[in-house]
Amino acid sequence: MKKFQFPLERLLEFRRLQEEMERARMLRLAAEIGQIEQQRSELARVEGRAADDVRRATAAGSFPVVAPLSALPAFRERVRRLDRRMESQKAELTRQMDAQTALLRQARQRSEVLERCREKAFEQWRAAMEHEMENLAGELHLAKWKRRR
Repeated sequence: MKKFQFPLERLLEFRRLQEEMERARMLRLAAEIGQIEQQRSELARVEGRAADDVRRATAAGSFPVVAPLSALPAFRERVRRLDRRMESQKAELTRQMDAQTALLRQARQRSEVLERCREKAFEQWRAAMEHEMENLAGELHLAKWKRRR
């Protein structure tokens, strides 16, 4: 009885590897998007805290009102520019993520086709093995029966 061998096993392994690589790329893009979202959130928090600090210091008379108030609009503009840049980066990464999702889907489909072929080949091999076992059992039974006669 021959051991089961799928002739396209190496190709199947290659397709599985491709699928894993595409999945890893997608996870990397998702992580980058998450980082940008965290950075944007942190930037908004810092901007709000700075504005609150200036208001409190001004109200308490801790330092001259003119300097922090004049710096606040420039700071806010800088924050808005950074936020727009991060939003642009996020949009680009989202576009890449969409393309990567399509690539992953294609890689998965290629793997699945070969896996179905492998399963079908295995079922055929198993049926042939069972048939061979039945024939062997029949021959053994006949040989045993002939010896008794």
